[in-house]
Amino acid sequence: MPAAPAGATSERGSGRFDPRAVVLAALLASALLLASTSWPLLLGVAAWLVPAWLLCRPDNDAVPLGLALAGLLAFAALTGGLLGGAGLELTLRRVLRAVLLVAVATWMRAAAGPGGLRETFRRALRRLRALPAVSEAAALMEGLDPGPRLVAAGRAAVDRFSDVPLRPVPLADAVIAWVAAESAGYRPGAGAARTRLRLRAPDALLVVLTLTPALALAGA
Repeated sequence: MPAAPAGATSERGSGRFDPRAVVLAALLASALLLASTSWPLLLGVAAWLVPAWLLCRPDNDAVPLGLALAGLLAFAALTGGLLGGAGLELTLRRVLRAVLLVAVATWMRAAAGPGGLRETFRRALRRLRALPAVSEAAALMEGLDPGPRLVAAGRAAVDRFSDVPLRPVPLADAVIAWVAAESAGYRPGAGAARTRLRLRAPDALLVVLTLTPALALAGA
């Protein structure tokens, strides 16, 4: 097995599911949630998501952001529904749908991992290379730095700007110094190694089980 490039950063993801199956399952679950707010459908998606999360050995780095976003959207749906006169029962269904949409997206990021998502979308773009600009987008996708590298750059920016006076010249100097430092530390091709994808029986089962909440729509 070839050694990872110098400076490569580990990108965790599920050890059980192929990232392509994770992305497809998340898209199907999101489509079902957007199709209806019926209680059977919402509870069905929740019943699928809980074991899917527990079984996928996720990378939980994205969970705090997911929780914050879910809380924000839940509050917005609750206040908007009550102030708009939608009724408590419908408002609660909309709140649950908003939380589940964020939870599904967070699960997709945690289960597939940054490297798995990047490789999945890179392959999808490659299949669409006949469309204008898609080939260039696929090439850019291959060169993206891994998530931890971007997070480190963001933290460095926060540290550098924390004590800078809010005046044009000091801010410009701080930006130039940060860009120079990050550029000096960047090495082309030093991102994470390309994720290997391999579909197996559990991946097919994951996708099939994602569709079971659709039975609630069929019985509606």
